[in-house]
Amino acid sequence: MSEPPITWEELETYQRFAGDLDGHVRCTRPDARVSDNTWRRIDDLRQRLWLAESTEIAPAFVQQLDADLRQHALDPRVLAALRRIAAADRVRADGGRGPG
Repeated sequence: MSEPPITWEELETYQRFAGDLDGHVRCTRPDARVSDNTWRRIDDLRQRLWLAESTEIAPAFVQQLDADLRQHALDPRVLAALRRIAAADRVRADGGRGPG
């Protein structure tokens, strides 16, 4: 069975906790709940976006990532935010220098 797409609200919660699952789990606010499966999907997409944009990667990897993004990030705001998160990760990994 296919999982529902990641919602904007779920991604906002993920960003509010800066991707820290432990902090999220410890939060007592019921309105801040994101399922573990959804959290893992966001983490997975974030990591694969970073990888795809940080190094030479096999075309099949990029094709699968694109298919997964179409399935899990239907809301354009979610897709844009995932790309922004991955870009910020790249900048941090590059010592703050950014692309170029």
